[in-house]
Formats: sequence, C-alpha cells, structure tokens
Amino acid sequence: MNIKRIADALRALADAIEAEPPTHGDALLTITEAARHAATSRRVLNDAIRRGVLTAYGGQRDRAVRRADLDAWIESRRYTARHVIGPVDADIERRIRRMEIRRDLRKLGLGPVLDRPKPPSEER
Repeated sequence: MNIKRIADALRALADAIEAEPPTHGDALLTITEAARHAATSRRVLNDAIRRGVLTAYGGQRDRAVRRADLDAWIESRRYTARHVIGPVDADIERRIRRMEIRRDLRKLGLGPVLDRPKPPSEER
C-alpha cells in the first residue's frame, strides 16, 4: 500500500512539473505552454511567429519560444485605454451634423423630399 501511495505522489509531482512552465528567461516553452502563459491561442502565437514579431526555435512540429521573448512580446501588446469625453470619431460628428440638418429641413416642410427613395443607379 505504501508503494502505491509513493507512486501516486510521484505521478502527481511529475504532472505538476509538466503543467507549470519554467520561470527563467532562457527556458524554451512549447507553443501550447506559451499560449497558456500568454492567455491567448496557439494561432495568435503562430501568426506572430509568421510575421516575425516573435522569434521561435525548432521545426514546425517541435516549435518553441524563449520565455524572455514571450514576455517581451506580451508587454509589446499592452493596451492602455484613455478616458475621452464626447465624440472622438469624425464619422460620429458628421452623422450628428447630418441629423441636425435633416431635423431643420423637416421643420421647413421638406421632410418628404428627404424620405423619398433614391432612384436606382444606371448600370453601364
């Protein structure tokens, strides 16, 4: 019975070691481990490798990335939201102006002209 407990404990320890990626910067992580560490998908990592943004080592099947390179890539993807008051998009401002013009034209009695369907364009 004691041998079975020791074997189970060793198996659990081995599983824990495999599940936890190495922490030092020179350690190589598989794409799956790197995706887990970066909280992203394997596809995103492979796209970054293909674009040359992230350096990888090994062939297609046994590809790996350095932990330090992965951490630098994660940091390069940092997004900081800024607090903005009011419309910032020129398209929103244009739409607001257009709505105000339509409202003013309706007040002048020209609403039916605006609501008329546009004629179909002639095909060439």
